[in-house]
Amino acid sequence: FSFEVKGARQADVVLGLLRKEQLLLVLDGLEVRQEGPAGDGFGRLLDGVLREVLTGLCRLRLRCLVLLTSRFPFADLENFDGGTARMLDVPAFTTAQGSELLAAAGGDWLDESQRRTLVDAVDGHALAVGVLAGALASRPPSADLTALLAELIAAARTDARVGRVLRFYADRLPKPDRYLVAAVSLFVRPVTVKTVIALAEHSAFDDQLRGWTQSRVIATVQNRLGGLVCLLPDGTLSAHPLVRDSFRPLVVAAAGAAADTVLTDLPGGQANSRAHAQQLVEVIELLLDAGQWEAADDLYRNRTDEGGAWKWLPAARLGQRATCAFVGTPARRAACAATLTVHRQSYYLGVAGLLAMYAGDLVAALEYLRAAVRDDHRFSDVGNLSISLVNLAECLAHLGETGPARQAATAARICADTDGRWRLRRTSRALLAWVAALRGDVSQAEEHFISADQFELTQDPGHHLHSSRGVWWADWLARTGRTGPARRLTEGNRKICKTNHWNEDVARCDRVLGRLELAAGRITVAGEQLTAAAGCFRDGDYLIELAATLPDLAEHARLTGDLDAADRHVDEAISISAPRGIIPAHASALTARARLSAGRATATGDPDHIARGRDAADAALRLGRRHHLAWCELDALRTHAVLDQAEGTDNHWAVRAGGLHARLVPPDLNPDPLATNDRLIAVENSP
Repeated sequence: FSFEVKGARQADVVLGLLRKEQLLLVLDGLEVRQEGPAGDGFGRLLDGVLREVLTGLCRLRLRCLVLLTSRFPFADLENFDGGTARMLDVPAFTTAQGSELLAAAGGDWLDESQRRTLVDAVDGHALAVGVLAGALASRPPSADLTALLAELIAAARTDARVGRVLRFYADRLPKPDRYLVAAVSLFVRPVTVKTVIALAEHSAFDDQLRGWTQSRVIATVQNRLGGLVCLLPDGTLSAHPLVRDSFRPLVVAAAGAAADTVLTDLPGGQANSRAHAQQLVEVIELLLDAGQWEAADDLYRNRTDEGGAWKWLPAARLGQRATCAFVGTPARRAACAATLTVHRQSYYLGVAGLLAMYAGDLVAALEYLRAAVRDDHRFSDVGNLSISLVNLAECLAHLGETGPARQAATAARICADTDGRWRLRRTSRALLAWVAALRGDVSQAEEHFISADQFELTQDPGHHLHSSRGVWWADWLARTGRTGPARRLTEGNRKICKTNHWNEDVARCDRVLGRLELAAGRITVAGEQLTAAAGCFRDGDYLIELAATLPDLAEHARLTGDLDAADRHVDEAISISAPRGIIPAHASALTARARLSAGRATATGDPDHIARGRDAADAALRLGRRHHLAWCELDALRTHAVLDQAEGTDNHWAVRAGGLHARLVPPDLNPDPLATNDRLIAVENSP
C-alpha cells in the first residue's frame, strides 16, 4: 500500500474502507513482500501495514473477499487458517500439463517420457517449468540434460531444484542477457532501466552491456527474458527472489556500486522512517551477500545509530532482519567473528535477540540472547555480560519463567557492580525490581526501584528513572495504589522520551497514562492514549508490547459499551500471546475475556456467559499461580468475584482477592518514593 493519508494510519484507512464496502481485493505475487526460505521467518510479510490489514481482516470478519497468491506460505495468517482464512495449495503442474507446456514452448524435440521426467524432477513448480521451457527451446546437448536431471534428483528441496534450473538456463543465455538479469538481481526493489545501464559500467560486467540503450534493454526483457525479469507498468524492472539468488553471484563484485545507487536516493544520516530503514536493511543484506562485511557493519553503525533506530522508529522486525543478516546462521556467525571481531558477533547476537523479543519471536530471542551471554562470559566482559543478562531476564519474564528471570537479573546486577559503570548498575537494578514486582516480591521490588532511581538522580539531577525503566516503576507504583507519583513519573518520562524521539517509550508512557485515566474514570482521554500506544506498537512490530496493551483497550471498549470491539481486542491479544507463550499478556487477556462475560451475564441473565467467564478466569488464575505472577493471580481472583456478583452467589473469591491484595500492598509502603529520593539526593548534594 504505497499511499499516505494525513492524520490517519494507512491500515486504519484501508480497514475502514473494507468495513463500509463489499469489495473483492486481489493481491498477486506477494512473495516479493515476504521473507524468503533462507530466513528464520520464512513467509512473514515484510510490510507492516500489509500485515496489519490482512490480520485485521481475519479478526474483523468483514463482508469482503481478499484473494492472495504467493509462492511462499503466509506465516502471519496461519493462526486463522480454517476460520476466517482459507489456505489452498495451488497444484503444481501435473506431469501431463508440464510436458505439454514444454512441448508447446519449443521442447517438442524431446520425447514425451523425457519431458515428463524433467517436470517430475522439479515437482511441477511453475517457475521451474517455465524456465525449463526457455532452456529447451535452444536444444541443449543431451549430456547436459542428463547432468541437470541428476542434480535435480539429488537436490532435497523444491526451491533448490528451482535454483538449479535457473542456473542451467543462465549458463545457456547469451552472455549480455545473463548480465542484464544479474544487474536487475542486485536490487530487491524495482529498478529503472537507466540505473541498470549506469551500473553496467562497473568492471564486474566485463563490458557486456556497453552501448546498450533503454529501448534495447526493454526489448530484450520482453522478447527473451520474460520468465526471469518483469517489466512493470511504470517501466521499472524487477526479478523474483529465486531469480535474484541465482543470478546475483555473477556480478556480486558490483554490490557496492548497487548499494551506493540505493543510498544516493535516501536521506543522509540516520534512518528516520521505516521505508528508509527497510532500504537500508536491503543494502546491508546485499553487501553481506557480497562478502563486504566492513562496509555493511559501517552502514549499520552510522545509519541506524548502532541499532538505536530499530527501537526509536520503532521497527523491531526490520531490526531483527538486519542483525540476523550478520548472525542468523552458523555460517554467518563464523564469518562475522572472523571478518569483524568476536565482540562484534556477540553484539549482533544480543541485539538480534532483543529485537526478536520485541517482535514476539521469543524462541529465536532466547537462542540469540543465550548465545550472547555465553560469548560475553567466555570473553570475561562483565559490562556487556550485564547487558546481555538484563535482556535475557526480560525475555524469560515475558515467557513466565520468573524464577530463571530473577536469577539472570541478579547475575546482571553482580556483573554491573563489578564493572562499576553507573548506567549498568541502574539498569540491572531496575530490571531486578521489575521481575520482583511481577512475582509479588514487594520488599525487593521497592528496594531495587528506589536504588535504581537514586543512581539516575545522582548522575542526572532532576530526572527520575525514564525510558522503559521509568515505565516499569510507574506500573509498580500504580499497581500499589500510588497513582499520583506514578503519573508524575510518567509525565516526566514522556517529555524526555518525546524530546529524544524514543517513540517506543513514548508509546509505553501513553499506555501507563491510559491505564491511570481508566482507573480515574476519564474514559475518553484514556481511549486516545491507549489507541496511540497500540498504533505505535503495531506500526513498529512490537508484538510483545501490543499484546500487553490490547487488554487495556478491551477494558476501555467495555466501559464505553462497545462489547464487539472489546471482543476483538481480547481475541487479538490471545492470538498474539498464546501461541508465542507470552504468559503475562495471555493471562491479562483471559482476565479481560472473563470480565466481558460477567458484563454480558449481568445484562442478559444468560448463565452460559457465567460458565465461559469462569473458564477464562480459571485459565488466567492457573497461569498466574503456575508462573508466580502475583498480579495476574490477583486480577483473576477479582474477576471471579465479579462473576460471583453477576451470578448472585458468593464463592469467597472476594475474600481471597482481598487477602492477596493486602500482601501485595502493605500499609507501610512509602506513599511517595520519588519525593523521598529527591530529598535524599538534595541532602547529599548540599554543601
